[in-house]
Amino acid sequence: MRFALRQLLKNRGFTTVAVGSLAIGLALAASILSIVNAYLLRSLPYPTARDVYHLRYAPMGPWEPRGMTSIDWKSLNDVVADVVTSSGATLYLGEPGAIKQVRGLRVSPGFLQGLGVEALIGRTFVESEFASGAEDVAVIGHQLWRERFNSDPAAIGQLLQVRGEDEQRQACRIVGVLPQGFWFGRDSSAAVDVMTPLRAPMRVYMVRLRAGVPVADAEKRITEAARSVGSDFRPDWTGVHLQSVDDRYVQDIRPVLVGVTIAVAIVLVLVSVN
Repeated sequence: MRFALRQLLKNRGFTTVAVGSLAIGLALAASILSIVNAYLLRSLPYPTARDVYHLRYAPMGPWEPRGMTSIDWKSLNDVVADVVTSSGATLYLGEPGAIKQVRGLRVSPGFLQGLGVEALIGRTFVESEFASGAEDVAVIGHQLWRERFNSDPAAIGQLLQVRGEDEQRQACRIVGVLPQGFWFGRDSSAAVDVMTPLRAPMRVYMVRLRAGVPVADAEKRITEAARSVGSDFRPDWTGVHLQSVDDRYVQDIRPVLVGVTIAVAIVLVLVSVN
């Protein structure tokens, strides 16, 4: 070690190049591996993500069978634990002169249960709150709770003045606060500010399967239910297919990350050998 240090001090130009090359190689490797860990190795930040599947009613494209909003999901209780569907909306909070635009999400009864997400304080929605004419309630995001209510637990029970893009106003009673870091969408910047019950029929696009239920069995049962209520099926329709939400989330970026990881590994080997 002493001999090596003396040689490095004697040849400072070589030492600078060697140390700089190693620093760049290690920095690249560390950066890429952190991204690979976040996207490919770790699951999505939902406790039940491994059991949640995305539904494809038809191959990619504009065509899809009609009537998929009428599937009787209660008849599939033995294979499907929860159905997950939602509708995004831009909402506005406050009175004229102090209006804040936020990201809203109307969700199905099994949305949070399907993802395994519980309220940080308060509670999530109960079944009766999805009925037409029920009281308007909301679960708010952690950031909105911090900014608007100063992280005060007394926010539970207060009224939140909400206006949609259709200019219709409603006063929603806050029943819960989402945990910090909760997001839903194609990327982690899609934080939810205000979540309200979805009270209109909508096509289910994700399901959480019951423990031990094979994917093939679930696909068969859901396909049978879809055939019983749907119409406009093409002759080549192969049925409903399930895809892990983890796989769906990374399907576009996986080839890029794998390629970049291989390239960075080669760079690290080269700078180490040099």
